[in-house]
Amino acid sequence: MIGIDELRRALPTLDRDRFAIMVRTVLKVPPEEFKALRTATILRASLWEWLLHLRFIPDAGCRALLTEMTGAVEKFAKRLDEHPDLVPFAALEIASYRYATWPGRDQWFDTMFESALDADLPRRAVTHVVCDLGALHLEVRERLKHFRSKDAGHQHHAAVAPDGANGQS
Repeated sequence: MIGIDELRRALPTLDRDRFAIMVRTVLKVPPEEFKALRTATILRASLWEWLLHLRFIPDAGCRALLTEMTGAVEKFAKRLDEHPDLVPFAALEIASYRYATWPGRDQWFDTMFESALDADLPRRAVTHVVCDLGALHLEVRERLKHFRSKDAGHQHHAAVAPDGANGQS
């Protein structure tokens, strides 16, 4: 189980305030989920951090994109939960700094106008940025594992420290 405090540590580019905004207004995580976050919630939070660190889609566009991707993220998270050792490749592609597409989507989503395009891109995209959702999932899990082992090491060292080493006399 991964709690909200652990997740905050695993998303280092979000300061406390931006993390709190994400939890309350973007992801709308219910308080009863704080102690045991769902895989889909962790993945959406990881995507939010990734999108913000790119800095070319405004917050409103990122929020609209995450909302639009909810079904795809839920489906991907379900696959991860059912087969944790088989992490597939699934790409979120962003073209020309504003259009997005992902597996299962047959239209581009315009993050600027927060709507689907009726046709293909208006012109050939100069820039394509891709996020491998599977790799993102593994990266965040690795960060969480690192913090857990680091915390366990600190607890172990504090428990076996000689008298006076913990500031006690």
